[in-house]
Amino acid sequence: MAEGAERQPLKAGTLTVDMSPMSPDQESSETLLQATVRHYEEAGLWRILRQYTTTSEQMLKLDFVITALHDHASSIRGDKVKVEVALRWFRVAREMLHVDGLPFNVVHALGSHLGKIEKMNPLPEEDVIKNLLQAVDNLQQSTVPGTGDSVRTLCEGLLENAPEEAAKKFEAHKAAVESLCMSGFASLTTEYGKYPACKWFIAVLQRAAFRGRYSFKCLRQAWLSGVDMLDSMGPLAWVMLVKKLDTLIVEESLTVADCQAASFPAAEHLREALLTFFWDATRLRSVMQDHVRRAEATHAQVTTGIITIGVPLLQVVFQALAQRFGLDGISSALVGESDE
Repeated sequence: MAEGAERQPLKAGTLTVDMSPMSPDQESSETLLQATVRHYEEAGLWRILRQYTTTSEQMLKLDFVITALHDHASSIRGDKVKVEVALRWFRVAREMLHVDGLPFNVVHALGSHLGKIEKMNPLPEEDVIKNLLQAVDNLQQSTVPGTGDSVRTLCEGLLENAPEEAAKKFEAHKAAVESLCMSGFASLTTEYGKYPACKWFIAVLQRAAFRGRYSFKCLRQAWLSGVDMLDSMGPLAWVMLVKKLDTLIVEESLTVADCQAASFPAAEHLREALLTFFWDATRLRSVMQDHVRRAEATHAQVTTGIITIGVPLLQVVFQALAQRFGLDGISSALVGESDE
């Protein structure tokens, strides 16, 4: 940011967080959630009182987020392999997709934490993931030279209950399928390899196709199913690739070993990022709770002050009115009751 320039308000969820100026080092290191925490920590009493109702409502929704994150944070510590760690992010994204009413957008806040992982960047946007899945689908629909059949059709011969004729046909043209797929995977890597998550996804499929015990069964899938979900996933769009891999594992079209063998240096950092997000959310909840307590204490003090000042003031007013209009008896009675 240029020296002397004003920092623009940060759009976060349904509210606008009016960010105060930060040093260059602070600006480059803060995530969206950490910036929100700082915004609340720097709030003055007037803002705390003014936002009391909103903060109370947001705390209830933040409690849901923290509870869900606690379960995932506890589980991710025990996740041993890359695909399990990455799949944890898919589950978190799915649960947080429609959470609103907080001072930050949960999906974008999670993406902000991922943005701090150098080995995870750049993060692919929704269109990149859609195009990649479309490209994989195009590959499996490609016609194998000399056959008139697509890769997907020939791979039907790999199924356990496949007719003997289909199995023999695949074996007869296996070399042509391999050549076509090797070229296809190379093109995918060239186009999408700059995105670490995409590069890992392609490497897993390539390994499953050429070295996994299920061979080319991974190229007979409905790759475009569920892509509508991508439209609202923003920086977490890449988790859809993880879900596709998980589906292939369940269908025994590739193995966990295929996912583990493919290089994905960001996997361990994904674990740390989710744990950090959980602790930052807990910290924000603590700050918001402190705001609510301060607002309630101030309200109680003001109410007590009004009562303390109000009763003697009313006595003076009634006494003055009684003397003015000759109601000494009433005045004495009121004063007497008060003394009692």
